[in-house]
Amino acid sequence: QARDEKNRQLMQRKSESTAKRLIYRLQSEKWLEESERKRKERVEQLELRRQQQLEERQQRTEEKQEEARRRIEQVLATEKRIMDDKVNRYNAKKAAQQEAQRRQQQQRELEATERHQMNLYKEQMR
Repeated sequence: QARDEKNRQLMQRKSESTAKRLIYRLQSEKWLEESERKRKERVEQLELRRQQQLEERQQRTEEKQEEARRRIEQVLATEKRIMDDKVNRYNAKKAAQQEAQRRQQQQRELEATERHQMNLYKEQMR
C-alpha cells in the first residue's frame, strides 16, 4: 500500500510537471502570437505612416509645381502685354508718320497746283 501511495504521488508529480510544461508551452505560444501580432501591427502602422508621408510629399510637390506654372504664366502674360503695348505704340507712331507724310504730300500737291494755276494765269495775262 505504501508502494501504491508512492506510485500515486509519483504519477501525480509527473502529471503536475506535465501540466506545468503544457501551461508554460501554451503561455509561450500565446506570448509569441501576441508578439507577432504586435510586430505586424507596428509594421502596418509604419507602412501606413510612410504612405501618408509620401502622399503628403507628392501633394506638396504638385502644389509647388502648380504655383510655378502659375507664376510662369503670369510672367508670360506680363511679357505679352509689354510686347503688345510696344507694338501698339510702334503702330500708332507709324500711322502718325504716315498721316504726316500724307498731309505733306497733299500740301505739296496743293502748292504745285496753285503754282501751275498761277503760271497759267500769268501766261493768259500776257
